[in-house]
Amino acid sequence: MLHHTLRLELNFGGIEFGDSDGGPQLDDQRTNAKCIMDVWKIGVKALTDEKRVVRQEVIEQCINEVMDGERGEEIQKDRAKWKELAIKAVDEGESSDKNIDDMTCLPRKQHLQFRGPIVHYIFLLLYNWLLHFRLNIQTHFRAKLQSLEQKMEKGQLRAYKAHCLILPYPSQGHINPMLQFAKLLDHKEVRVTLVTTRFLYKTMHSSGSSCAAWETISDGFDDTGKGDTNIDIYLERFWQVGSKTLAKLLEKLSNSGSPVDCVVYDAFMPWPLDVAKKLGIAGAVFFTQSCAVDNVYYHVHRGLLKLPLADGQSQILLPGLPALDPLDLPSFVSDCGSCPAVYRMLVGQLSNVDKADWVLCNTFYDLEEQVVDWMAKLWRLRTVGPTIPSNYLNKRLKDHKEYSVNLFKSDNDACIKWLNERPKGSVAYVSFGSLAELEDEQMEELAWGLRRSKSSFLWVVRESEATKVPKGFIEETSEKGLVVSWCPQMEVLAHEAVGCFVTHCGWNSTLEALSLGVPMVALPQWSDQHTNAKYIMDVWEVGVRAPTDEKGVVRQALVKQCISEVMEGERGKEIQKNAAKWKELARKAVDEGGSSDKNIDEFIAKLQTQS
Repeated sequence: MLHHTLRLELNFGGIEFGDSDGGPQLDDQRTNAKCIMDVWKIGVKALTDEKRVVRQEVIEQCINEVMDGERGEEIQKDRAKWKELAIKAVDEGESSDKNIDDMTCLPRKQHLQFRGPIVHYIFLLLYNWLLHFRLNIQTHFRAKLQSLEQKMEKGQLRAYKAHCLILPYPSQGHINPMLQFAKLLDHKEVRVTLVTTRFLYKTMHSSGSSCAAWETISDGFDDTGKGDTNIDIYLERFWQVGSKTLAKLLEKLSNSGSPVDCVVYDAFMPWPLDVAKKLGIAGAVFFTQSCAVDNVYYHVHRGLLKLPLADGQSQILLPGLPALDPLDLPSFVSDCGSCPAVYRMLVGQLSNVDKADWVLCNTFYDLEEQVVDWMAKLWRLRTVGPTIPSNYLNKRLKDHKEYSVNLFKSDNDACIKWLNERPKGSVAYVSFGSLAELEDEQMEELAWGLRRSKSSFLWVVRESEATKVPKGFIEETSEKGLVVSWCPQMEVLAHEAVGCFVTHCGWNSTLEALSLGVPMVALPQWSDQHTNAKYIMDVWEVGVRAPTDEKGVVRQALVKQCISEVMEGERGKEIQKNAAKWKELARKAVDEGGSSDKNIDEFIAKLQTQS
């Protein structure tokens, strides 16, 4: 008589059975004998006499029967078949292998947190049981079990509360904040699937471990990227192709046993909400710009702010906002004819926002209290920012020092080494982000303004802008300045040598400087940057806005003057004091129980109740 485990060992080895009904009759053995003979047909059952003894002649007969003759040939043929099926079951991607993979990600509806000792104990029992009976399976199967044990020891096996798919617009400034939001969700035990375009995925530089699995969809430009394609054509193509490939991805995830509870999508692309709703999935729009700017676009979209602005219109009054001059508005609003395609995209963000289950904003309540309160009357709006690496705020997430994904290569060591050699508060850090392009004349004025300034400078000039730097400038200023093509901005802003940030006022850069208490010199270029500059100078009072001349150029004398103003004298002291205040408020927002932290917890709780 054969125990089930020993039967598995013999079956896996392709050995025929000759089974006896005599001796101890325990547990599952009679049933196993029935299957051996009549179901799997890989052996015979030795019959007993009236004393329940298998006599020697019967044993001899059974052995001969399975090893010789036509019956033996048939049995050997069947045993070979079952051997092959057993091997296949534990091959990668096959039935037993997939089931073990499922054990590493518990079902989404399992809200009880079976972590730590309980899960550890169950899996160790399984592993020890297999070892005890010496189940002779393939090496990768054993390695998989050992990997599970290692993951349990590290606390990596857990039950997820929900599953979010996060889809940023394929641009550095949009990927970063949504990636950080994904890390916060992962920290709070939400499974996250990050999605980008196939082309962009191939060009990304990963600088750290990710919190989530990456998946890709098509924007219709998989091989070459969008390049110089007109934005209208690109967005239309992305909508057509992206909708189909996103739907297929959501179905794939559902069929894999891990259906998505909510699609968190970038406001620049409204169509993922329509895809999610058709599949019965919740949708959350994620705004990567300030609430103030989104409020302006809302009023334009609803026809409450008439464009073009009337000649001589000196002030714009909108609920929740300070009085704005025309030049304080986003550039595509103040001059709506300058780039019609981008204007349509920005205003189109609001096209289906009323259907979204949540409106998530990368800001924090204290920073934009009045406009947040007003917009929260329209939608289920929640602030979840600032979404920057935790190491620079509250250190709640271990080893969370950088964004993890970059579309540009940087020489981190060279930047930090250079800063380490400079006195505290002596360096002006200059960067205009990943998209802004300065005119040649403005680049030249900025360069000579930095040279004339008393401060040292670290200037980021993207490779695409490098030819605009005045000839000989880098060599002439090598003792006081460093020019690089890209750098780890958060690490630079956090460095004690940095005394101010000369910035284009992109929202990510603005939030980073506010969160790290760095005073700013504002040189806005386009889009939302003019509105952000208004707040930097007049609302938050953490910097100055460099005046332009009739050609829209900030001259070198004013570059020098503005840097001195925020780094020296009485005005500089007041700005630095305000910067320190906002740094503390940013930290409190994401601390446990802070405004943004509570909003994220509420978002997750709602997902749990609907799943």
